[in-house]
Amino acid sequence: ESEEVLLEELFDSNFELEAIYDLIQSSKLSFSKSVIRDFHLNLTALEEKHFVILSGISGTGKTQLAKLYANAVYGLDYESNNPYLSIIPVRPDWMDGSPLFGYYSSFEKQYVVPEFLKMVLQATKEREKPHFIMLDEMNLAKVEYYLSDYLSAVESQKEIPLHNSEDIIDVPNKILSPPNVYIIGT
Repeated sequence: ESEEVLLEELFDSNFELEAIYDLIQSSKLSFSKSVIRDFHLNLTALEEKHFVILSGISGTGKTQLAKLYANAVYGLDYESNNPYLSIIPVRPDWMDGSPLFGYYSSFEKQYVVPEFLKMVLQATKEREKPHFIMLDEMNLAKVEYYLSDYLSAVESQKEIPLHNSEDIIDVPNKILSPPNVYIIGT
């Protein structure tokens, strides 16, 4: 309980564009004010949907911009560890939503909870904190295969079914994506 209070005090979010810009400019990396502004506005424009895809040739700083931004929202520099940011590398073999939402392993006799679902569950508990999930190199797999359930649920404000077993108690049967989840794809 005291650890939660400490996290509350240490990680205070601020979406003020000037403060974010100043922190990003103080890093070793360089991004124009218009790029930071456009990224910020696209990520925060809608109340319930926060999803941005950064595209461009390799090595142009897409991943660094996303990490810098998420850290700047919490007043952190680039090298800092941000517990409200998860960088998930997309793999070419993602053929369905299980790499994001998990699955029941009959071999392990438990529900396998991947990083994406952990962040969504954490965001559900800590609704006052923005949670950033970066899907790095998301074009390596067909987006419509692994992300369609999430996109449809956010658009329709419906729950995403996870399982239908009454034996699984640590993972809910369904989950609604909370509005404090920010998805950034590169």
